[in-house]
Amino acid sequence: MKHFMHAIVLGTASLAATVSLAHAQPVPAPAAPHHMYFHHPLMIDLPGVSLSDEQKAKIHAILEANRPDPSQMDPQNDPHHQLKALLQAPGPVDRGKITKLEKKISQEDAEHLRKMIDVTLAIRGILTPQQLQQGLDNSTKLEDLHRQAAAIIRQASGPEVPTPPPGL
Repeated sequence: MKHFMHAIVLGTASLAATVSLAHAQPVPAPAAPHHMYFHHPLMIDLPGVSLSDEQKAKIHAILEANRPDPSQMDPQNDPHHQLKALLQAPGPVDRGKITKLEKKISQEDAEHLRKMIDVTLAIRGILTPQQLQQGLDNSTKLEDLHRQAAAIIRQASGPEVPTPPPGL
């Protein structure tokens, strides 16, 4: 459940940020995550795409209708959290419990994927073919710029310094 909720929140935030960019409004920088997160492959990127007021309202309504229920976000009910706790607990591990949690995780992941597809298709249905193409073109340009920046940073950092042997 945690994975599902986290992905929904990140996906919603990603789309909200791209819609904000389409409005030409500044988007606050996100807090530094523990891991590097990427857009879900089904999310629509809309950087630099102009949306009509009607489109903005419809997209907002779709996102609001698919907002996760906060009461479902309790980590104790999350099978990922439960699996981690089970695997970290001292003593023998019940393989049957692991199998049940694996099935629950798979089921929730499949439900999440279906929901992401439904939300994505609903949003796509609001956009014109030109807006979809512009979003794709702009996203491709941004990805290229990110790759170029990463290459520059790697070059600037120079060769890796070997770790000194212990005791020195």
